[in-house]
Amino acid sequence: RGDDTEGFLQATEVIANRTVAVVENRLSGRRFVGRASYFSFRDRLFLITAGHNLNGISSADQLQVVLPKRTTRVSVLGFNASLDGQDYPDVAWIEVDPGVLGYSDFSATTLENFRLGASHDPARAIQCQGFPDSEILTLEGGSESFCSVAIGTYSQPPVDGEGTIADTYLIEYPPHDLLFGERAPEAGGISGGGVWMLEPPPRSGVGWNTSRVHMVAIPRSKSEKRSNCIRCTPVRRWFEFFDSEFEEFRDELEACLWTRG
Repeated sequence: RGDDTEGFLQATEVIANRTVAVVENRLSGRRFVGRASYFSFRDRLFLITAGHNLNGISSADQLQVVLPKRTTRVSVLGFNASLDGQDYPDVAWIEVDPGVLGYSDFSATTLENFRLGASHDPARAIQCQGFPDSEILTLEGGSESFCSVAIGTYSQPPVDGEGTIADTYLIEYPPHDLLFGERAPEAGGISGGGVWMLEPPPRSGVGWNTSRVHMVAIPRSKSEKRSNCIRCTPVRRWFEFFDSEFEEFRDELEACLWTRG
């Protein structure tokens, strides 16, 4: 990476600030269910996550969203999920209180931060993926730390029986080039956390720019046929689900998203 290290660190900080933990409230305590990424749209705030993270959740009161580096809990306003095997493979949205948009260290993903179309070649992308912290999430008091990042994961076409390129990416795990630490965390708990593409600089000598950090997929499960891969849903499929749920957003989403890669 050489002189680009500082740019990589800036990019991973952006990703960390867009990643949150989703927790289920139970009578017996809290249960961590997975990761999610913020998406800000029309002064409303949503979370992008995997559908199975919300399997069995029946009301917004059962969910909590935990911000990184803060003790703040974010109010959940609504949600819906599409599970594997349904029309949209393993995707979910959660709407939360947009009040956190005022935090100085908060970074929400906007429409400009996605790559959806055929111009994104997953076989050639440089991936930056958010993983769970190696330590167990602390939910009572103290700040939260649950996002470590790896640079250099490869994506591959799915194998027979694990979906098509339209609804599944296979992402290398553990990654071949860790940015922090010598070992990747265990793969459990990464569901919904986001896979990001860092576009290369336009010419030699130009460092990484955080404006080139784009979300491309959502992790959902370990591959059953490739031991070194995680199955991910292309973020386009999440937007197709979101579009079907919010008719009032449809015209703007289609104008902004489906006309570009």
